Amino acid sequence: MIKGKESFIKNVSRCLGRDKVEASPSPFTMPSDVQQQVFKDADRQELKQLFRKNSEANGTLVFECAEADLQQTLLEAIGSFEEGSVIIGDHSYFRDQVIITALQEKLSTCYLWDMGKSREENMENAETAMVGITMAECGLAESATAILFSHKGSGRSVSLLPSYSITVVKAADLRPRLTQGMEFLKTLKAPLPASINFVSGASSTADIELVHVKGVHGPLKIAYVVVD
Repeated sequence: MIKGKESFIKNVSRCLGRDKVEASPSPFTMPSDVQQQVFKDADRQELKQLFRKNSEANGTLVFECAEADLQQTLLEAIGSFEEGSVIIGDHSYFRDQVIITALQEKLSTCYLWDMGKSREENMENAETAMVGITMAECGLAESATAILFSHKGSGRSVSLLPSYSITVVKAADLRPRLTQGMEFLKTLKAPLPASINFVSGASSTADIELVHVKGVHGPLKIAYVVVD
């Protein structure tokens, strides 16, 4: 028998502002849709602010621009890294915005992941590039995550092999969290790509003597360009 149990519980109850000790604990009800409630009322501007805040918290650079200023903003983002060649994924959005042609005209060495070239040649260009530029299918504000599809226009090489990575994310494609990200994947009518990458900043580890090292399994640093 535990002595002093009742007086101990009464003291805890008083500290919690309760006049008496309940005969039994009140039932705990967990709503089944709790994951849907987090940031559910956040508008686009709030999601942008949350995405930026969490990106910067994990060391990711964030640039914001209007669609008309995307070319100049990409050049600014590229300039924040070491000088070298650039490789850009062949995404329909970049072609629609004439970004591929514009960057190739402005930069001394800018490769396109070209489906007309061999896999080996494309991968060699990605391996030697200082900066890789990709397009996110959507972004998750809570974890500052970019969802990238592997496709013939880039595979995973453009985002993983260069020393630095720039990912373009449309503000309209920002979603609150992983819950909505998975719902987005469910809406896709076409077959899912061979690989879907959830990227939340540069990879890092502190396994060896608790020394924090970034860029262990990919780029040393990542930047997001959020386009309104």
